[in-house]
Amino acid sequence: MKVPFRLRRSAEVAQADGLLLLSQDVAELLRLCDAMGGAALPLAFAVAGGFLVKLARPAAGPFPGALRLRALAPDLFVPVDAELVPALLDDERAALVRDRGLVLLPGGRALAFAPRQPLGPADLIAVPRLPGGGWRPLPARPDRPERLFEVLLERPEDAPDAILETGAGDVGTEAPRPPESGAPARAAGQALAGAGRGLVWLGGALGWAGLAGLGASLVGRAVSWAPRLGEAILGKQEAALRELLRQFREGSLEDALRRALPLKGNERGAILAGDANLPMRNVSYDLHSLLGGSGGGPGSLWVGPDELYVQLEAEYRKAAEAATQRGDYRRAAFIYGKLLHDYALAAGVLAQGGLHHDAALIYWHKVGDRHAAAHSFEAAGEIDRALALYRELGEHALAGDLLRRAGEEELALAEYRIAAAACVARGNHLRAGEIFLEWAGRPDLAEEHFAAGWAERPGGTSLACLMRLAPLMAQRPGGADLLRLVEEATTFFGEPGREPEAGHFYNELAGLADRPHLSALRQELRDRALLGLATKLRQGAEGGRRGSASVSALLGQSGRWAPSLVRDAEGAVRGPARGEGAATCLRLPTLRGSVTAVCSAPATGDVFLGFAGREVVCYQPADGKVADVSVTLGPVLALATDATARVLLILSGGAAKPNYLTLCDRGPTGPYREGRSRPVELHGGGRLTPVTVIGTGEHVAGLWNGRSVTMLRGPLFLPAGEIGPLSFPAEDFHGALLLPGLVLLGPNLGWAPGLPSGCSLESPVVSWLRPQPTLLEVAGIESSGRLRWSTFGIFVPPGSVPERHLLLPDARYRAAALLRPGELAAVARDGVYWVRCGERALTVWATTRAALGDAVACFPSPLTRELLVVCAEGDVVRVPLPG
Repeated sequence: MKVPFRLRRSAEVAQADGLLLLSQDVAELLRLCDAMGGAALPLAFAVAGGFLVKLARPAAGPFPGALRLRALAPDLFVPVDAELVPALLDDERAALVRDRGLVLLPGGRALAFAPRQPLGPADLIAVPRLPGGGWRPLPARPDRPERLFEVLLERPEDAPDAILETGAGDVGTEAPRPPESGAPARAAGQALAGAGRGLVWLGGALGWAGLAGLGASLVGRAVSWAPRLGEAILGKQEAALRELLRQFREGSLEDALRRALPLKGNERGAILAGDANLPMRNVSYDLHSLLGGSGGGPGSLWVGPDELYVQLEAEYRKAAEAATQRGDYRRAAFIYGKLLHDYALAAGVLAQGGLHHDAALIYWHKVGDRHAAAHSFEAAGEIDRALALYRELGEHALAGDLLRRAGEEELALAEYRIAAAACVARGNHLRAGEIFLEWAGRPDLAEEHFAAGWAERPGGTSLACLMRLAPLMAQRPGGADLLRLVEEATTFFGEPGREPEAGHFYNELAGLADRPHLSALRQELRDRALLGLATKLRQGAEGGRRGSASVSALLGQSGRWAPSLVRDAEGAVRGPARGEGAATCLRLPTLRGSVTAVCSAPATGDVFLGFAGREVVCYQPADGKVADVSVTLGPVLALATDATARVLLILSGGAAKPNYLTLCDRGPTGPYREGRSRPVELHGGGRLTPVTVIGTGEHVAGLWNGRSVTMLRGPLFLPAGEIGPLSFPAEDFHGALLLPGLVLLGPNLGWAPGLPSGCSLESPVVSWLRPQPTLLEVAGIESSGRLRWSTFGIFVPPGSVPERHLLLPDARYRAAALLRPGELAAVARDGVYWVRCGERALTVWATTRAALGDAVACFPSPLTRELLVVCAEGDVVRVPLPG
């Protein structure tokens, strides 16, 4: 498609790195150099119609008669108030000016200069005379377009004669039979094997396990003396499989791969092998073969014990990971795709190696993941194909982003409009406004949707739209629109109730009043905010609740008000009540829906909520904001994040839908960016371990798929090893930790974390702390509602650290969290019970009363010294820590 270079005016004006003088008068050039000062003549170059002068250092001052330029690269200049669209990477800029320098001007005009031929004094005062010659007119210019619209690369379709291939040498020329032995060893082995087989038969007939075991050991010794005896004892096929496994384990990787066979033998049309020769496979990269077009006929089903296939699969994965680490992505892709039939991993490895076009085709044709295919086509520069897929999927916001990066602003805006219209049809004006505000960069269009959402109060997303609408109104001069919005909000919040939402709005209003252009209205806005907060405090006091905690929540935690004012407010409304903690909790809405998965970042206290409706949001207690993170491809099954909430893994899907793993990350200050989603295979269950950072700085997590734990590593969270299959049933698996070693919280925990009655989560939440390198504390709620706490040693010899297991027997609790070593919070229907761990028992030492019958999980918030309780319908309740 057409992607021309053009200049767009920038809101910021940079300092000048060069000057363009559009005059061929040398005297004007010398006057400009004199105005610049300096003892030496600056670097000057000849351009069509004038001169280019490079400045020794960036300057901001005016230069009459010259156009100020800034440098995108050492020899690539644009005006100081312009930016290049589309933007170029550093290596692309360097390549653009490798042979000559360029000055890009508005209107599509470009001036070239020779960067290695600066003008000297002699060039300025002496003009060489051109040799004379006969005059004749120039030939007529041929008819041609005045502008290049697009460049098309005609590439053949992916047919057998156009497949990428790399030779494999003598691949598939040797049979992996066990090695031959000498005649004496063979004779001794046969005799020993005969005796051993006789003992095995006799032990089985008499029921003597010891005798049969002795016979088996003799047979094993015989096979070690004469390996080919295994063909007669085990069968030729199993002996060949074991020989293949031996070659892998002894490091004969190339020999083993020459005879490697596909392990997913249950493919349609497979037949049972009729001989003992393993299928010969060319393990070189062959995209056409990966897509099923090799025409080689059906695969072969090989007989042999199940553990042989499990062990061979592990060796295949090791070989693929080794190929990836040494940069042989083509070999790794073939192993994943053709030998393991894991086409999603094959495509992921190709994308990691920069082979995005091939990855896109595999995602599209073999995996059926058009989202990932579109991402890969975009990375490959095939914008048209990516755009078509996004439109087919209804992902018009992603299509708009793609067009905007390509410089097609008008087309991008049209896609954003379609995406916003779909959100409005679902009644989500908030999402529609955010598309225009954060994606399209059109606050004027976003304001229309936020206003429409606020007009639907009290339902829908009205309160969230109010919070987004206020900053936009505050940007307007005069403040009349902001005052009108405040009047509407004051009327709305004037009725009793909605204290958390009112507090959030009025504190935000006090912050908006500090903007410089609202200085004339600053005092009035702050007075209105304070009056609104006072109204909510008075309503709370009239309702019979203690006021000091409400003052702390509505005034103190925001940091907008002077400490003296907060103390005065506390003294004015503090009640005489003493004893148990009063209802000091703030219930804040995030997104209305059924919460199915939660996780928290221990360092920041940020809480992620996943919903059955596919949405994922992040509640940030430090500033009380709710951030949209992702809309997944199915109901959210599990979430995992790191300690600082920089990375989020989302497991989504369901029994009737494919399961996907999605990666989201964010910069130090930016919003969450949704990466690609890839399918994963689950066997009746799915869990994610918390994300940890290992010594190399890489992120690592674990995925439980119902049978084993797959280690996910690196920026793409590609599989990097597997633990399992595990011996216990899937329903006994309750979670795992990477520390960076693995501690399974399954049957070895001694008790089973569960989900209380009516809980909407897909899996239990287990709270843990590691107060010492060799000590782990774990707490959780059983399905019966009892609180459990355990501590035991890790990475130490068994028994060197005594285990402790304590129980709070009341079957009343719905969630629990470790606050610090030996201290817990247990959430019940009537409030939060603060618990301490003694030598022999758990003791409740304080209580905070609150209506928390819909609680599903709780997490500590270290920055605000609160407990965050997540409720089933998406609310987050902030409970101050006692003492």
